[in-house]
Amino acid sequence: MKVLKIYALFSLLLLTLWASLMLILIIVEKYILKLKISSAERSIIGMSLYFLWLLGWYYI
Repeated sequence: MKVLKIYALFSLLLLTLWASLMLILIIVEKYILKLKISSAERSIIGMSLYFLWLLGWYYI
């Protein structure tokens, strides 16, 4: 029973991690890449979102 709970918790964690990354990718694709600013600025904004996502998961 304990192994099943650990497996379920690990699966839920991976699913949540994957879903949040997909959300960030959708935000970048739909909104950031369509901004009328230079490519360098879009890259900086996109990488900042990925970095914030990584920090958020690191400190949770």
